[in-house]
Amino acid sequence: MDHHKKLSAARLTDDLVVDILSRLTYKSFCRCKCAYRAWCTFSSDPDYRKKLPKKVTTGLLYQGLNKSDTPLVSMCPDDGEIDGILADLPHYEHLEFLDCCIGLVLCKYRSSYTSTGICCFVVCNPATREWRVLPDTICPSMIM
Repeated sequence: MDHHKKLSAARLTDDLVVDILSRLTYKSFCRCKCAYRAWCTFSSDPDYRKKLPKKVTTGLLYQGLNKSDTPLVSMCPDDGEIDGILADLPHYEHLEFLDCCIGLVLCKYRSSYTSTGICCFVVCNPATREWRVLPDTICPSMIM
C-alpha cells in the first residue's frame, strides 16, 4: 500500500502539486510538506516559493478610549512586517473601529469633508492589506 501511495504522488506534476499546496493555509502547508520529501523542496525553490502560502502575520489591533490612535501589537517577536500593516490605511481625521468578523475589520470614519448626518465606513482586511470604502449612508441617529 505504501508503494502505491508513492507512485500516486509521483505521477503529479510539480506545477499541479504547487497549485494544490498554494491553496492551503501556511500551517497546513507546513504539515503537508513533511508528508512527502519532494514537496519539501518546493519551499526552498524561489520560483515555486512565490506561489506557496505566506506566513500569516499575527497581531492585536486595538483602539483606546479617545479613539485617536490605532496601534497594532505584534504577537510574534520576529515578525518584521507588523509595522507596515497599517501603512496602507487611508488617513482620516477620525477613525473608529466598530466591529470585526472572520478577519475583516469595520471602521467608521470622518474627515473635514464629511457632511453632518452622513456615516462613512471602510472595511479592511489587515492580513491582505486591502481596504474598501463603503458607500456613504445616513446615520441612524439622524433618521426621524
